This record gives sequence, structure tokens and C-alpha cells, in this order.
Amino acid sequence: MILVIFFLVIMMIVMIVYNGIIRAENMAKRGWSDIITYERNRLEVIPKLESIVKEYKQYEQSLLTNITKIRQQIASLDSDNIDIKMLKDIQNNISKIDPKIILQAENYPELVSSQLYKQLMHDWKDTQENVTAAISAYNQTVQVFNDKIMEFPGVLINRALLQRNKLDVFEDSKVSNNFLSYKPNFHS
Repeated sequence: MILVIFFLVIMMIVMIVYNGIIRAENMAKRGWSDIITYERNRLEVIPKLESIVKEYKQYEQSLLTNITKIRQQIASLDSDNIDIKMLKDIQNNISKIDPKIILQAENYPELVSSQLYKQLMHDWKDTQENVTAAISAYNQTVQVFNDKIMEFPGVLINRALLQRNKLDVFEDSKVSNNFLSYKPNFHS
């Protein structure tokens, strides 16, 4: 009887830890999906930004080219295929055009006074803040997952039953300069 109770207690512990690992992994995957969602929100702002820049096209062809490239990169992101390298490339390209947008706007006072431009810059800033927050949340969920598979008794259960690998957090060195080259290593 005592042996049966002991076995049931062990099974309950294994089940709770196992489910905790799965839950933590799913939260990390959801965090990754949130990053993709916020990046895709840029797709609403980018065409409008392209339109404004096209009005000044003869002067700002390189800026327009970079904005178009970012739009295409974001459109190609796939929530089912985690591609941190692509995400880092997008963030890197965005960090390159952010100052250019402001600088070019200063060259065209009528652009700066445009209500559409002001709204776009507000939307652009909000989107960047959302991406940054999503990255932070993602990193927190990755840390929780990694703790669960590396601490006792999770490490034993993971090795015996799940065999999940530690996930990589996104490390932000220059405000996500190379954001797109990062790729978490989710394994189902």
C-alpha cells in the first residue's frame, strides 16, 4: 500500500513537472508569435510611408528602396517558421531608416507639417515600442522555459521524456541592431 502511494506521488510530480515544461515552451512559442504579429503591424504603416516618400521620390530614392525592402521582409515572415535571422535583418534595416525618415522630413517642412506624416511617425514609434515589449516578454518566457528544463526535477524529466533543448534569448546589443539574424531553436 505504501509503495502504491509512493508510486502515485512520484507520478503526480512527474506529470506536474512535465506539463509545466510543455506550458513554458508553449508560452515561449506564443511570445515568438507576438513578435511576428507586431512586426506585421508595420505593414499597415509602411505603404503610407512609401506613399509620402514617393511624393519626394526624385530626392529620396534610397529611402523609398529601403522602406520597400522592409515591407517585403516583414511580409515574408512566417509564424510557423521561426527565422530570427530575418527578424534581425528587419530590425537592422529599420534602425538604418529611422534617422533618415526624420532627417528627410526636416528637409521638407511641408512634409513635417502634414497631419498624415505626424500620424505615421506616431504609429511607427508605437509599433517599435510594441516590438520591443514583445521581445522582452519573449525573453522572459524563454527564461522560464530554460529554468524548467535545467532545474531539478525538470532536468531529469526533460532528459527522460521530452528531450527539449535550451532556447536562445534575443540579446539586444544596439537596440536590436541585428535583430533578424537571431533565431530561437524551437524543437517540437
